[in-house]
Amino acid sequence: MKDHHDEYIYTRDHRTPAERRAANREALIGWISLITFTTATFVLANIFLVK
Repeated sequence: MKDHHDEYIYTRDHRTPAERRAANREALIGWISLITFTTATFVLANIFLVK
C-alpha cells in the first residue's frame, strides 16, 4: 500500500517565516554554546593539567 505522506518529504518547508527564523536562531545558539563549552573545557584542562 502506498504511503500518502511520501510526497511530503520532497515538498518545501511548510513552517512560517517566523518559525524558520526561530529555528535558525536556536540552532545558532546551540552551535555557539557547543563551541564555547568546548573551548572553555580545553582552556581549563590546559590550565589545570599542564605541569
